[in-house]
Amino acid sequence: MVIISKIAAQKRKGRYNVYIQDKYAFSISEGTLIKFNVHKDMELSDQKRKEILQYDEISKAYSKALNFLSGRLRTKNEIIKKLQQLDISEDVIKETIGKLEKLNLINDEEYSLAYIRTCLKEGKKGPEKIKTYLIQKGVSKNIIEKSLTSFEENLFLNNGLNLANKKIQQLCKYPIKIQQTKLKNFLLTKGYGFNLVNEIIEQVHFVQDNEEQQTKLRKEIKKYLVKYRKYDKYEQILKLKQALYRKGYQIDDINRELDKLN
Repeated sequence: MVIISKIAAQKRKGRYNVYIQDKYAFSISEGTLIKFNVHKDMELSDQKRKEILQYDEISKAYSKALNFLSGRLRTKNEIIKKLQQLDISEDVIKETIGKLEKLNLINDEEYSLAYIRTCLKEGKKGPEKIKTYLIQKGVSKNIIEKSLTSFEENLFLNNGLNLANKKIQQLCKYPIKIQQTKLKNFLLTKGYGFNLVNEIIEQVHFVQDNEEQQTKLRKEIKKYLVKYRKYDKYEQILKLKQALYRKGYQIDDINRELDKLN
């Protein structure tokens, strides 16, 4: 058992230095001071000192967490990582997280719902991209799936259709088959799964700019004529047709352009 000989305010507001036998022993916050009624001449057992310091550590960690949360919503995992970066012990982090969860200051399900709602409003990300982001933030897959099913699938479908209709305006110079392939790849990169992409493709009206496509086809033919010039005429044309057909051009269109060159 020891006796506190002095308590002095630090320059930092809200923090106090505690002295035992006129020697600095430890510092605590004003809240801890009030909570445990710490005062001069107070008798302090080892157990009480440990209790006070433990409470103060949790109080500091809680304050740091609140500052981190002040800017925007955070996931449980984000808070844990932030406190770990501040070299706060695992026991204190556990206590702090429990306190934040009890007060509903961190809630991964609410975080997920808010994020999905924002993504649906912006209309730029599909379900798969949303999942990836939330997983990176440390949200469990169960919570993510539950959150996604809270929204109607038609909302994602409509957003996908809006993106698709904007994108096909840039693709009309290509044959329909190429447009479909490029649009599928585009939607996949935006986070739309294969099933949803196929559903979107079925509902999109593809338009082909014939004049621009003919110009592009002529350029492609000239390119392949050069590429396959080492072959005899028959094999050169055969390889050219095969290459262009794989790219989505129709055989009749290819033959028509080749006839113009003869």
